[in-house]
Amino acid sequence: MLKCLCFAMLACVLAGSFAEAQVRRDEVTLHSGHVLFGSVTKSGPQNAGELELLLEDGTKLILNRELYRSWKPEPAAMAEYRERLAQTTRTVESQWELAKWCEEQKLKPETDTHARIVIQLDPEHELARRALGHQRIRGRWEDPEEAKRAQGYVKIEGRWVDPDISEIEKLTQEYRTKQITWKKELNVLFKQATGSGRNRDEAARKILAIRDAEAVDSLVERLTQTKPDVTPLPQRAAILEVLCEIPTLSSSLALLDYYMTNADDQEGRDRAIQTLAQRAAHKPQVAKRLADQLDVDLLGNREKYTDESTVRENQVRLHRAATALRIIDVRIGIEALISSIRVPYTVTKKFRENAALSGDNVQSGGGTREVKQSIVEENKAAWETLEKFTGQKFANNQAAWLQWWIAENTPANLDLRRDQ
Repeated sequence: MLKCLCFAMLACVLAGSFAEAQVRRDEVTLHSGHVLFGSVTKSGPQNAGELELLLEDGTKLILNRELYRSWKPEPAAMAEYRERLAQTTRTVESQWELAKWCEEQKLKPETDTHARIVIQLDPEHELARRALGHQRIRGRWEDPEEAKRAQGYVKIEGRWVDPDISEIEKLTQEYRTKQITWKKELNVLFKQATGSGRNRDEAARKILAIRDAEAVDSLVERLTQTKPDVTPLPQRAAILEVLCEIPTLSSSLALLDYYMTNADDQEGRDRAIQTLAQRAAHKPQVAKRLADQLDVDLLGNREKYTDESTVRENQVRLHRAATALRIIDVRIGIEALISSIRVPYTVTKKFRENAALSGDNVQSGGGTREVKQSIVEENKAAWETLEKFTGQKFANNQAAWLQWWIAENTPANLDLRRDQ
């Protein structure tokens, strides 16, 4: 799809037949991975990143910056190389002369090409063998690369690695390439969808039609950019809708994170958790994370929850986790639910004391005084979830829930009485 999109968006201008004897082979890589060769005749910041590319058949292409991933000019020595190549004959002397010149110009692939032709013509040509990295062992020339290949190794970016590692690295690289491609395409689509151009509605439709699992991570990154709620709500709504239609574990965990942390989109949170309730395959992982979120001291620093706003944030987390467990209907975390029914805190409140009075004059004095106050916050969602899971009706009576839980987990034949 992306490859077709890139070509469809190219502004292609047929410029007739150009009479250049030697067209450079600059290399332009599109987001699709397709590589074009030709002469880049215009480029740079003054053109807003736009490239004008003259292909070898005389076709001129104009590529906007959004259409290509990168480009690199042909090495300056290549034009002279082609001239020398045209004058080179298939003899040892002529091929070796060209190989040496290529080596001086740091044209590695061309150096190897002509050195190999030399040893085809003269298998004992020592300098050509050395240039290719061959070694003379027990009177025979050996190619270390061929030996590595014979042992089953493969070469990746200059390193010889085990085939299993090679496959992992290959898949990793493919994944990275796809992420880069999707990130750039999403940038283009969202720019169009939020603009006022004629492509606005079409771009919005393309976003909502995305179903490629490879797009999930790029969508999630856009959803959670750097600071909470940076992405405008309409964009978040579109991304959430797409994530709800791509049933991968990555999208499920992203939906869970949105449900737990979002502050201003109740409708989006509801959509996220209702979608998770339908994904049976991912419920164990989602439920485990929710049970972890029910830890009343998740970060191990509840003694630092000394202001009321921090207490409220902690209670929101506990409430949402308990509610989500009830909605997805996975019956784990019973003990954590009981612990979160009533949570004690010690908050610090500041009071301003009145200045001392003396007759008709107000004397200096007074100030701010800190007072520590113990409070207990209740989590109604916790006991409502417990009642659904267990059928018990203890409401907010945390002690009754604890006694029931202990009884449920005590073997029937165990006598807890002390020996007399």
